[in-house]
Amino acid sequence: ISTTQGQIISVSIFGTCQTFLDNVLSQISANQLKLTNSNFEKNFSEKLTTKEAIVNFQIGGPKIARILALTTSQIYIWSVDRVNTPCQVAIPRNLIGGMGTEKTKTGLENVKILLNRKFFVIYNHETAYTYEYQGRQLATIRFQKLPISISASSENVFALSKDNSISIFNFQESGQKKSIQLKETPKYGKFTVSD
Repeated sequence: ISTTQGQIISVSIFGTCQTFLDNVLSQISANQLKLTNSNFEKNFSEKLTTKEAIVNFQIGGPKIARILALTTSQIYIWSVDRVNTPCQVAIPRNLIGGMGTEKTKTGLENVKILLNRKFFVIYNHETAYTYEYQGRQLATIRFQKLPISISASSENVFALSKDNSISIFNFQESGQKKSIQLKETPKYGKFTVSD
């Protein structure tokens, strides 16, 4: 926000909160998340800190909850049972601003996270990257059509486009496997996939 006196005032709003199983994850500062577990046997609270401001975060995954936090240069990966030792991976350059056209959004604020049992996906309107939770990159997927929603099974990533087609990508390969044309638009532009 700029004032009439030429001052620039920056405002950050914290308090974004997500839940998964017995875990509550909330952002308490620019570079800090608070994890609270309300399980009767394992009641605990931990602060998870990154070196840079957190742009996006997500909790979910397999039986043991995983936490992902994106900063401007790193992906932080925590397991709820080992919150003191995050795995850190560099954010792929293609996700960091400067891409796209006027009609498409750019920048890390438009990067989304999808957590799966075996892997996670970080993606924007052009590209998706699949990773194991240990930080090893599995594949890079280039979308031929602008995805409006993404889902995943244990082996595939599915991207729904505005033309009601679903492109199917194998997470271990970079190319498109096949495409399905839907007769109707899914409700709210979302769909689920099961193994």
